[in-house]
Order: sequence, then C-alpha cells, then structure tokens
Amino acid sequence: MLSYKTFTFIFLFVGRPTPSLQWSVNGKPVAGVDSARSVDIIENRYEIRHLNRSNLLDQLECKVSDSNGTVLRSKMLTIDMLLKPLEVRIVPFTEALSSGSKAELECLTYGSKPTAEISWWKGSKRMTDVMNVYSSDGNVTKSKVVFIPTTEDNGKHVSCRAFNTKMSNSVDAAKEDGIILNVHYVPQLTVNLGATIKRDSIKEGNNANPKVDEIVWTFDGKPLKSNSTQGVLVSNQSLVLRSVHKQHRGNYRCLATNKEGQTQSDPFMLRVKCEILYKYTHIHTTNSVTYSTHKKSRSLFISEKDIES
Repeated sequence: MLSYKTFTFIFLFVGRPTPSLQWSVNGKPVAGVDSARSVDIIENRYEIRHLNRSNLLDQLECKVSDSNGTVLRSKMLTIDMLLKPLEVRIVPFTEALSSGSKAELECLTYGSKPTAEISWWKGSKRMTDVMNVYSSDGNVTKSKVVFIPTTEDNGKHVSCRAFNTKMSNSVDAAKEDGIILNVHYVPQLTVNLGATIKRDSIKEGNNANPKVDEIVWTFDGKPLKSNSTQGVLVSNQSLVLRSVHKQHRGNYRCLATNKEGQTQSDPFMLRVKCEILYKYTHIHTTNSVTYSTHKKSRSLFISEKDIES
C-alpha cells in the first residue's frame, strides 16, 4: 500500500451468536470499534491515524472468539508500503579533480521501498559509466560514477539523483544531492598585442586552475629579462618593448606554470617595418641613380623612364 496519513482496516463477521473480535499489532492487543450492520453481521474497525514508515511490515491480526474464549477465526495481514528515499548524499571529497585523469564519485541513499535507483547528471546530461550496489535488505543503495573531467568541466554542477521507480507519478519520489566540480588544469595561454600601449606591448592572457605560479617570456627560444638599455620590460603578464627596432623582430612565447604542470603559448611573430630614407642624384649621362640611407649609400641602375617619374 501507499503511505497515507490515515488508514482504516475493516473486519466483517457473519454468524450467530455474536462473537467478540480482537485486533492485535505485532502480537500486542489494540482496540477496535464495533458496529452492527444486521443481526448476523458484525463489523469491527481498526484505524491507524498516522500511518507512516514506522508501520512498514507491521503484522495486523483480527481474531474472532466465542463466549468461551475459543478462537473461531483469525485473519492476518502485513502492512507494506511504497516509500520515497529518505536521504541521498554524495560522499564528500577534498581533493580537486585533474583534467584528463580518471575521477570517481560515490553516492549513498537509503529509506526507499522498493530499493532506489540512482542516476548521475552533469548539468542536463546523464552520465553513463555508473555502477549501483544494493544492500541485502534493499534499504541502502551505493552508486559510483567514473568519468574523465576536462577543462570545460570546471565549475559544472554534478548531481546524484535517487528515485523510486514504483512512484514515478509522485512529484516527490526523487531526491538529489549535487556538487560543483573543481577541476585543475595546466594554464591555457594566448599572446596578443596590447591595445592600451598600442603596438609596442605584448600581453599574455591565461586561464588556469589553480592560479599560475610563474610566468616566463622567451624570444626566439631564449628567456627574456628586463633590460632598460635595450628597451625591454618584463612585467608578469605583459612584455613591453620600447623604441622598437628591427632587432626586436622574431618569435615571442609565454610559458606559465602551476601545480598541474607547465605549458607554453603558440609563438607570436613580431614583424618590424623599418623606414629607409633615400637620397637621389640624377645623372643624365649614365642613367644612374645614387641613393643613401643613414648607414651607407648604394647605386642602382634603373631605366630612364623610372628616372623621369
């Protein structure tokens, strides 16, 4: 039977002379209420006003006795119920999960009748690698889920849901417990030109759990350190290059380390455009043009058409 607040048991006896009826619960006498339907039919009621899970499997018996106390008839029934889970909880754990490494979570529920089923959910997606173990009396269900967390799982909600399959139409037939995943992973790095200092600053962006312990910048594979003479300023997540020259041209990387390990960004190729100043001297006889930069002069031979233009 289902668990109700009040439940009434009725025993009818047909016969003469009128007998006496006695109710008992688990062998202990309890009082019932007589009412006569006719001369030959006696009805006796026993009411449990607050039927609850403590009455599960109670033995309820009604005995019919004659005036000499001889038992003429008896009927016994066992009170059975459908019960929702009393509690469900995920077994606490203190260590953070590691991205890419196998993880196990355990859940425990009890109080369901019949035995509760457990399902695991990550957000709205059901997890499939689940093993349920049931106690011999059917009162306790233990469940374990195995999965490999990813970086994207950090901060996601995982829930353990216990439900009575026989009470699928009941709103409160299920209970659940949930946790927020704490997934550790190596830093995820990107390198970009800084917008605030225009194009003479390179900035590193990182996403890490736990936080980054150390950041190192490299230039063409060699560690970079602050050098005011060369206009290089290394400041944690930023690399500032002042008065950029062609010697600054090359590949820049950022390396970051946390408790999960070290990772490095993709190379960022800094291209430097140099302005060359030319000084032309037009010589009609040789069709030559002489030009010079701030370092040295060179000669080119070009066509007369180019000279005129």
